[in-house]
Amino acid sequence: MHFSLTEINLSRSTLLRWFVIVISMKVIFFIFFTLYRSADWPADETVKGIALMSGDSPQYYKPLESLMQGEGYQSLCRMPGLLPFYAPLRLVMSEENTKISIVFIQLLFDVFASLLLAITAARVFGSDRVFRWVAVVYGLSTFVSIRSHYLLSDSFNTSMLIISFYFLGKHILYHQKKDVLLAGIFIAWSLFFRPVVVLAYPCAVLLFFFYHQKKLLPSLKSSLFFVAPTVLALSLWTIRNISSYDRPIVLIAGANECMNKFTPQQEAVRHLIITMGEDFQPWSAGSGAEWFLQKDKNYKEQHPFSANDFASTYTIDSLILLKENYMQFKSLVPDDSMRTRLGERILTSANAYAAAYKSEHAVNYWVINRIRFIRMFLFPNRLDDLPLPAVQSMNILQKGAKAASYFLLLGLHALAGIAMLYFLFKKKWKWFVWGLLPFAFVVVLGYLGYIEQRYLTVAYPFMVMLAVGFISAVLPIFKKV
Repeated sequence: MHFSLTEINLSRSTLLRWFVIVISMKVIFFIFFTLYRSADWPADETVKGIALMSGDSPQYYKPLESLMQGEGYQSLCRMPGLLPFYAPLRLVMSEENTKISIVFIQLLFDVFASLLLAITAARVFGSDRVFRWVAVVYGLSTFVSIRSHYLLSDSFNTSMLIISFYFLGKHILYHQKKDVLLAGIFIAWSLFFRPVVVLAYPCAVLLFFFYHQKKLLPSLKSSLFFVAPTVLALSLWTIRNISSYDRPIVLIAGANECMNKFTPQQEAVRHLIITMGEDFQPWSAGSGAEWFLQKDKNYKEQHPFSANDFASTYTIDSLILLKENYMQFKSLVPDDSMRTRLGERILTSANAYAAAYKSEHAVNYWVINRIRFIRMFLFPNRLDDLPLPAVQSMNILQKGAKAASYFLLLGLHALAGIAMLYFLFKKKWKWFVWGLLPFAFVVVLGYLGYIEQRYLTVAYPFMVMLAVGFISAVLPIFKKV
């Protein structure tokens, strides 16, 4: 099994030219989405009309501001990945200007990460043509670049992952331990932005080392260098949590503590929805979550469930009653005795229905629904997070931008999937194993049912690499036809 990479001779002038090309594309999109953002976007959810906030933004930035005010980093729900950027800026700037600066730094990191992704792709596929194509396709894709507008963790997280895999590829090329250590540092930093990274990528890379080096001892040594920064960082974070909160929390506290007003009843309903193979994103039109959690006058006649979703202990009428109980539960104050009784009823019913579904629809639960989640993850029926108005209020440019972004997402994912089958069939093991990196993440998150679309940004850059590499590989075939 041959895993060596190919060095691509890119001159400084070439890299500078492509830096200008990529940053031009990114800046044009940045200006476009700043100018053509929805007019309905709340004024109090922007910073000087540039940086955008979502419901999760305060959870990232309030602990940082608390720390800068001398009150300590008061959060068990968000890890301080932003701290190395925020703290130095905040020492010399106002809070508002610091947040604006963060947005532009995110944009700059996205540009550099785009070039490093293109270099890595060129080395993996042994073609400078792949470098150019990846730089253009990733530069034109707004699925990741739109994250630079938001005061969240997604943009930096994705950039850090790309940088990590750049050093991973460099290590394979030159066999320098410093490169695998740098790869480990950046992947450790990435999980401090998005802890869910720890679910897939480090394990995938450990397997990657084993296949690359073929011998157990060298692969263990490389793996040790790679995981050392993560182990050290998480150990310090855990010690901090024990010292501050008397709790050995390694990553973050649970959803019932970290998500605003996330009650045990909502967790039980959420678990039931995922168990039945439905999307738990209330903003996803037609999803089980939308039906359960949103008010709808026609919920008795219109629901997303089929006969295969029911079991001997519950029917659609049972689910309707559960929904009605839950909506009433949410409307009552916490100390209401009726709310307490409804809460107990919701927990009992939701947990019983989930257990019945698992028992009577085992194949659906363990196999079909997991495949369904992966499909919904890779091929969503909508595009989230573009800060544009509703379709009926869009102008032609806005519609074009959203349509192009959506179909590019679907097309690249389709090509990446075809690429993996092609690499497997043709025994292109080097390319296939690199392809396991993004697909490991998609499979793990899909299996768990955690298919919130912005989580996909962690895999998307490497899907671009796979899709472009595949086209480059088969293009000579097409030329011969």
